[in-house]
Amino acid sequence: MTIKMKTNNGWNIVLRSIVYAIIAVAAAVLTLGMPSDHSVQAHDGDETCSPECRVQLARVRAATAKYHDINEALLDGYTQVSPCVALPTGPAMGIHYGKVPRMQDGVLNIEEPEILLYQPESDGDLRLVAVEYMIPRNLVTELPQLFGHYFHSGPMNTYTLHAWIWRNNPSGMFEDFNPNVTCSAN
Repeated sequence: MTIKMKTNNGWNIVLRSIVYAIIAVAAAVLTLGMPSDHSVQAHDGDETCSPECRVQLARVRAATAKYHDINEALLDGYTQVSPCVALPTGPAMGIHYGKVPRMQDGVLNIEEPEILLYQPESDGDLRLVAVEYMIPRNLVTELPQLFGHYFHSGPMNTYTLHAWIWRNNPSGMFEDFNPNVTCSAN
């Protein structure tokens, strides 16, 4: 989201930062303030997400809200690392933007995902839909987990875990592919 006003570039950055902060706080408040009924949790199609998991997902939303603007992701060092990934049957992951040094450092931090996933839109924009955590297999001695969910085998001899925090996934919050995501710009 960008507020378009006739101001100098410094004020545009300040206004954009304020908007992102408001979005992050709103996401955290909405997630933390919702009833405990799993069926009404925002973007949570996985009933195995505990209350602690929900708090952690709210932290991820707050930490990644600014990346709705792809330019913010690029400024922070994310680069495109894949084309739009989809199954022949339709469900997709989207376009992967990774922070390559983070993908290789062996450190997992829920507020600093290694990968951001974007869906291409018909107007040419990219819409942030998920985050992905990745760690090289040779840097861990046991199967890693975040949010109470174990990672699984990923590409290039890695373990990965997706979290669909910005686009509801009816298949589950931590599934690889999302039937609500497409690679063809609508």
